Amino acid sequence: MALLEVNDLSIELSDRQGTYRIVDGLSLDIAPGESFCLIGESGSGKSVTALSLTRLLPSPPFSYAGGEVRIDNQDVFGLDDRTLRRLRGGKVSYIFQDPVAYLNPVHRVGTQILEMLKLHRPEKANQERIVELLKLVEIPAPELRLKDYPHQMSGGMLQRVMIAIALASEPLLLVADEPTTALDVTVQEQILRLLEKLRRQLGMAVLLISHNLGVVHDFADRVAVMYAGQVVEYGKATEVLNAPQHPYTEALLEAAPRIGSGQHRLQAIPGQVPPPHSFPSGCRFHTRCNLTEPSCSISVPPLHPAGDGRMVRCPIRVPS
Repeated sequence: MALLEVNDLSIELSDRQGTYRIVDGLSLDIAPGESFCLIGESGSGKSVTALSLTRLLPSPPFSYAGGEVRIDNQDVFGLDDRTLRRLRGGKVSYIFQDPVAYLNPVHRVGTQILEMLKLHRPEKANQERIVELLKLVEIPAPELRLKDYPHQMSGGMLQRVMIAIALASEPLLLVADEPTTALDVTVQEQILRLLEKLRRQLGMAVLLISHNLGVVHDFADRVAVMYAGQVVEYGKATEVLNAPQHPYTEALLEAAPRIGSGQHRLQAIPGQVPPPHSFPSGCRFHTRCNLTEPSCSISVPPLHPAGDGRMVRCPIRVPS
């Protein structure tokens, strides 16, 4: 049984100009202990999808237009507020990309970890457990560092504190929304190796959101590629990244720098992800695609099976 099941999820955003569907018919599942990555350019709908899993999107302006989300066999849209609060930070924890924005600057880091323990693991709300968590995320001299304020720590250390806070509740699913974006390359690798180690050690599932394909290649069991609110390719990470079938996935890989490739100039994708009020008709990628045909602008292509759990949203590559 899947730990997370998302079936035909659609999310709309309303403003003065109208109502727009920003996530359209998204489906995916994550097994217990699995590493799953959601990838795509900024504006593809990745973070909105992640926040929607525990109904963290503010309503209004967001609304759930259809579909189902089940976590540990619970229907998230059917939960009352009390049960939903236990789910958030309890069974599902989040790590965000800018720890400075999420840590309180006037409280010591140990106090902020203790707050999480009091909420979700009150029987372990003590200094010994705080030290254990800081050791788990490989912060040196944890007995001393728990007394630090956020401004006394580096960006990499702050991200480790965020991971410690997320792990305090012993979650079944850890959602990491671009957790290495604000860090330098060396620290990025350290954080990702730490997440992979903790996933294996603790047996939790991880949903990693990223636009860095190098990160995904080393980390993921399976991936879903998003573009303009839709999943365009889905499958095992090794298959999707080594033999992409959707033109958008191919373009992302071509735009990624590779050491030793001899490239002097990256193959940029022309244009940008359209905003929700300007999604083109038909295939949403056709205005940027080098394989486009006249039919691509007419009808919205469905996801087609492409063998061994692979799904691709391209009638040119996978004819219906």
